[in-house]
Amino acid sequence: MTGRPPPTPAARARPEHRRIDGLYDIWLRTGPDGLPVALRGSGTPLDAGQLADLVRRGGGAGDDVRIMMDGGEEHAEIFAELAGILGRDVLISPAGSVLRYDGDREPEPSLVDARAGRPAEWLVVQPPAMATGLPGWYETTGGVLRPRSGVVAAPLPGGLTLATRADFVARRAAAVDLAPGHPELTTIGVSVRGGGFVVGDYTGSYQVTGGRQLAAALSDVPLYGSEIRMWLHWPSDPDERQRLHANLAAFADNTGAIVWAPERTAALEILESCQDLSAVDRAGGPAEWRTYLPPMAASPRFEPDQDGRLSPAGRMVVTPYPGAPLVSVAPARQRAMNSRYSSLRAQHGLFRIDLTILNDGRWAVQYADSGPHALGPRVLQRMLRTAGWQGEDLLLLASYPASAEAGVRRYGSRLVEGLRAEVWVLPPEAAFDSVDGTARAVDERGRPVDWQRLDLDDSQRRWQSDDGVLVTAESSSRPAGTDRVAGTDRIAVTGRPADAPSRAPESIAAVPDSAERSTASEATPSIDRQQAGEPALSTSPSVSDVRAYPGSPWTGRPAAATSGPVSPVPVVSLIHL
Repeated sequence: MTGRPPPTPAARARPEHRRIDGLYDIWLRTGPDGLPVALRGSGTPLDAGQLADLVRRGGGAGDDVRIMMDGGEEHAEIFAELAGILGRDVLISPAGSVLRYDGDREPEPSLVDARAGRPAEWLVVQPPAMATGLPGWYETTGGVLRPRSGVVAAPLPGGLTLATRADFVARRAAAVDLAPGHPELTTIGVSVRGGGFVVGDYTGSYQVTGGRQLAAALSDVPLYGSEIRMWLHWPSDPDERQRLHANLAAFADNTGAIVWAPERTAALEILESCQDLSAVDRAGGPAEWRTYLPPMAASPRFEPDQDGRLSPAGRMVVTPYPGAPLVSVAPARQRAMNSRYSSLRAQHGLFRIDLTILNDGRWAVQYADSGPHALGPRVLQRMLRTAGWQGEDLLLLASYPASAEAGVRRYGSRLVEGLRAEVWVLPPEAAFDSVDGTARAVDERGRPVDWQRLDLDDSQRRWQSDDGVLVTAESSSRPAGTDRVAGTDRIAVTGRPADAPSRAPESIAAVPDSAERSTASEATPSIDRQQAGEPALSTSPSVSDVRAYPGSPWTGRPAAATSGPVSPVPVVSLIHL
C-alpha cells in the first residue's frame, strides 16, 4: 500500500519505479462508494487520519506525500486534510488524468490526460493553515515530478528567504505575510545557527556558513550597492552573537551592500497594520536596527522609525491646507485636487487628511525622491500631532478602487485603533467635492453618496452622512440609523437603535491656519520619540497588530497563518478627477 508499488495491472510488468528522495508514495484507487481505498485489500474507505498513520508507520514523517492514483483531485478535501495533519505538501493527479510508467529500467511515473493523451501536471496541496500561492519543493514538467536544484529559497516581495527541508513549509507560509516594501530595500530571510547562516539545498542537506559563503550562495541576486534588511533572530549565547556580528560584517563587505540587522536584543515581527517587519524589544516596544557598512559606502538611504521599521531617510512630503491639515499624495493627485483642498474650511471636531492608498489598500505617505511608503501606527500618530491634531475624529479624503476596499478597512482599522477617534472614509470608486467649504462624497457621476465609518460600527457614532456631507448626529436631518446606498436614493437600515444616545464632538482648540502648520511639511520619522511636551504615544502596538516570525526566541508562538499571495510591487492607486 505504501513505499514500493504492489503488483497491480499498472505496475505488474514494472514493479520498480524511480524513487525521489523526500517523497513518500501511497498507492490508492477509488472504491465502489467513490472514496479512496487501498490498491489491494478489502476496499475499506480511508480517511485523512488513516492515511497519515500509514505515512508515519512507513517512515515517511517529514516527507512530502505523492498520491499514486488516477484523478486524485476528485478527493482533494481528504488530501488537504492529510496535508494539514502532516504539515507537508501532498501531490495529487488532476481530475481526468491517469498514471503511466515510462522507461524500461526504473520506469518513471507520469501523468497524462485520459482524453487528450497530453501530459498532465501534478497538483500541490499545501497544508490549509499554511497555504500560499508559492511553489513546492518539487517541480513538474511534462507530467513528471523532479526535485529542484540549487539553494532552497522562497520569494519575498523584494527579496527572498532561505530555507531547509525541515522548515521549508513554515518559511514559505511566513513569506506571504510580508507585503511589498520599499523597492530600494532588499529583504533576505535566513536562519541562524551557532552564529552562522543556514543555507539549504534541494538534495535535503544544509550548511552553516559565514558571511562570505552566504554572499556566494546569493551571487545570482543583484545586491551590490543596495541596502539589505536581514530577517533573522539573534542567538542568546554571547559567543554566537559575536560570530553573527562578524558574519554580518563579512556579508556586507562581500556584497558591497549596506546591511541592516535588528539590534542584538530585538526580535522581528510583522505589523498587521502595514504587513512590514518591525524590530521590537522584549516589552513589545519599538527597537533599533544597526548597520553594517562595506568599504566606501555612501550614507544609508533608510533609517529606523517610531514603529521599529526601516523607512526612507528623506523628508516626508506633507502639504497642509486650512481645511485639510495633512495631505500626502502623489504629485498627479496633488495637482488635480489642489483647488478642492484649498477651498475646504476647518470643521469643528473633524480633522481631514488625505493619504496615498497602495493597490492592496495599505495607507501610505509620500517621501521626497522616494515615492510612497506604507504607514505604521506610531508614525501616523506623530504626523497627526505635528499637523495639529488634538484628538478630533478623522475624515480620510482618499479615493480608491473597489479592489482595494477590503485592504483599506483591514489595514486602516489596525493603523488607527490606538487613536480613540471615529474614522470616516469614502466608499470605493467615490471622490470628494468641495461645497461651501465642506467635503461632499460623490460617485463617478457627481451624485452624493454616504461617507462610511471605517469600522462599520454604527453604535454611539458622533457623525452621520447627510447628502454626502458629514454632520454631527444630533444635527442631521436624516433619521438616526439610516444611510444612503451609494448611487441610489434607497434608505438602508443600519441596525442602530432609535434611542441610542449620541454626543457632539468634544470641545477642541481652534484649528491652526496654514501658516502655523508650515512645519508639517518638514516632518520626518526620525524625530525624537521622547520629544518634551508631546502627549505620550502607545509604547507598543496592540497584540493583534503583530505576528511572530517562525523561531522568535521569546514569543514561543507557532508559525503564522498566512493571508495569501500579495502583489509583488507597491503601486499608487490614483483617481484622476
